[in-house]
Amino acid sequence: MNKILYVHNADFSKPCANRIQVLNMCKAFEKIGVSITLISFNCDKNIIKKSIMKILIIIQFL
Repeated sequence: MNKILYVHNADFSKPCANRIQVLNMCKAFEKIGVSITLISFNCDKNIIKKSIMKILIIIQFL
């Protein structure tokens, strides 16, 4: 199995086009069987989790 460690230099506190694209890319890699770990920068892990969930909900409706 291939593995990717993707480091993104912005936090995910707000949904914007770049962050949506990064999550879509991660989902696409997972669909083809690549294990991907996304690392981003933010001081509060709970904020990241909530923000990513909001972005994923937005992606589902695109």
